[in-house]
Amino acid sequence: MIPSNVPTSGTHVLDVGCGSGLGMTNLRDHGWDVEGFEVDPKAAVLAAQTGCRTHTGSLTDLEQGTFDVIVSSHVIEHVPDLLTFFADCKRLLKPGGTFIAYTPNISSWTSRIFKSKWRGLEPPRHKALLGPRSAAKLCERAEMSNFSVSADPNMEGFLVATSLFDGSKKSTSEKALFYLSWMVGQLLGDLVGLFCKSLSSELRIVGTWYSSEAVDQSFEHLGSDHGR
Repeated sequence: MIPSNVPTSGTHVLDVGCGSGLGMTNLRDHGWDVEGFEVDPKAAVLAAQTGCRTHTGSLTDLEQGTFDVIVSSHVIEHVPDLLTFFADCKRLLKPGGTFIAYTPNISSWTSRIFKSKWRGLEPPRHKALLGPRSAAKLCERAEMSNFSVSADPNMEGFLVATSLFDGSKKSTSEKALFYLSWMVGQLLGDLVGLFCKSLSSELRIVGTWYSSEAVDQSFEHLGSDHGR
């Protein structure tokens, strides 16, 4: 979840949207000093049971300039106001700190094939879906000093299987088809990634800010990845 060039020693990490704490414990086990933030009270209770400090409420309640790294895995698609979210993360990071987010890629090959049945859509839970162009524009609007947007084939099997099946697998044959489609989807995704990685199904945004001042929160003109 964190680039290998980020040292573990002395690095203070916030996992935003930490859920039940699985990602936090993984980061902690790899040597990082990690805390979590979770808006779901029940999930936050489970996260706190990992022994990692877990915050609830609002990001605005946390102290400015506290963290070296903020990780947000499959959270931003649930956020209705992305620029406000980015501004909150910027405020919490130390100058030069690293922001890392993972989110479904609306421009992916799985999205193009499954269209309205694509699992990544998940209305109404998902509020904002990005592709490489709109993600880069978002980073620009959020005034990141330095950023990169890339796509990786980490979700292909899951997205293929869950787009084909509605989760009501009851018979042995249905379960077998579900897992077979998962494996085939992942293999196809790995092949697509070899030739055109930007079509892979998971976006990764990595960026830094060198000031903790608030960003311009106008969300206009982010552009669209839908005209693909």
